[in-house]
Amino acid sequence: MKLRESKRLRRALVAFACACLPVLLALSALSAFAVSAAQKEGAKAAKGAKGQSAPKAGATQKGAAKKDAKRAGGASSNESSAAGPEDEAALKAELDEVVKLSAAERVERLTAFVKAHPRSESVLRARELLVGARAALGDERLGAGDSRGGMELFNAAVADFAPEMSERLFDAVVAQLPANLFLRNHREAAFELARRIERRVKENPRRLLRVASFYLGVEGGDEAARVASEAVRLAPDSAPARQILGAALRLS
Repeated sequence: MKLRESKRLRRALVAFACACLPVLLALSALSAFAVSAAQKEGAKAAKGAKGQSAPKAGATQKGAAKKDAKRAGGASSNESSAAGPEDEAALKAELDEVVKLSAAERVERLTAFVKAHPRSESVLRARELLVGARAALGDERLGAGDSRGGMELFNAAVADFAPEMSERLFDAVVAQLPANLFLRNHREAAFELARRIERRVKENPRRLLRVASFYLGVEGGDEAARVASEAVRLAPDSAPARQILGAALRLS
């Protein structure tokens, strides 16, 4: 009896073991797979982190090198642009010699001077002299029958004129250019040049009145009234502006 029960128990244990073994093997394999996968993921992540950190470090070093080079280049550029103060006395002496040249030579030399010495204290004077030289050369071209060349130089003189330039230059040179064309029977070109001048001095009532005076002198009443009205708007207390406006309105 006991022997039978012992045999049954052994058979039950063997059956149980046989039934459990596949499950245990499956669990073991699953665990090993999980560990292997985890190890692979860890290795992959480590590799990725290493790859990312290396380019990043390289990029950082490269960016830093670029910044250093840029700073060095900027410093070098600043040093070269600021290196050696210009000899203002020599530049002034050069301009004193340039004014003795012909109009064509003055245009050439002054153009080169302005380009070569943009930071010089003498550059404003050089630019004013260039306006006068272009106007003088334009007058020569017109007198020689080169109407197109003369007009181009007059237009260039007006384009070179800047608000900070002197009243003497404006009154003696720039404001006279439209009348110069008009007296040579270039009426349309004269009016166009006057409008160009007007745009250049649109914030200066005194200079606008010089343009209005040109229109009055050639009996352009409507244009004179228009320009004088702008001068009055800018300087409502100006007696000359109101006088010229009144004369223009009577003429128109």
